[in-house]
Amino acid sequence: MLNGAQRVAPSPYLPPYLLPNHQQPITPCLLTQTLSTSPTNTITSSPTERMYITDSTLDGLVAKVREFQRKEGYGVIKTRSKRSAGTKEIYRQDLSCDRGGRPKASVAMIRNTKSNKTGCMWRAHLTLQADCWICIPHNMEHNHPPLTESFATSRFFRQLSWEAAEGGVQGIRNRVDVLSRGDLPTGKLTARVIAEKISEETGALVRESDVRNIQASIRRAKARDTSAGVQNEEDDDEEEEDEE
Repeated sequence: MLNGAQRVAPSPYLPPYLLPNHQQPITPCLLTQTLSTSPTNTITSSPTERMYITDSTLDGLVAKVREFQRKEGYGVIKTRSKRSAGTKEIYRQDLSCDRGGRPKASVAMIRNTKSNKTGCMWRAHLTLQADCWICIPHNMEHNHPPLTESFATSRFFRQLSWEAAEGGVQGIRNRVDVLSRGDLPTGKLTARVIAEKISEETGALVRESDVRNIQASIRRAKARDTSAGVQNEEDDDEEEEDEE
């Protein structure tokens, strides 16, 4: 029986079809080389096999998986992550289809809205093994057809274009906030005009509904800040009375 000093850490998990025939042990770094140079990699056609992607960074791997799925007509979002108890660094990141989950229960609203959630169970896990991040497919089956229309019809793909624009998502929000003010020389702009203007200036995919949603989000944030400020003033008054 092995004692604690003799125990050996388990080898990183690798799919059987990526293991070389020779006896040289494979590591994540060799895995990257295998994926790019192995002759068998050119004949694999299974979606699961093609999803074994690697990168040296988590952000880089997320971008690769998203681009791979985008070409197939699907969107991918980040969901849960796991962190090391000691360093607090992420060692696993879960990805899901952007149509995963179920539509929320309807409530009374001014505008009728609809959800594109289909309960899709597509899943993948990104895990850190040695010095490389590896995508481990979990469920590669989508329960809905791929996007065949313009990417502008998908909120997920539009937000990807916001991230690529100057200033990122926050930059888009800031532009909406500025253009929504009524003190502009051109007067108050409609949501449609704001969307067209931002799209022309940044190259990002912005729709009228996006502008309305951002405007509502900004109003809610300002209302929370105002409410918090009033509460702080009341707390200050109470403290002054206690000091007397």
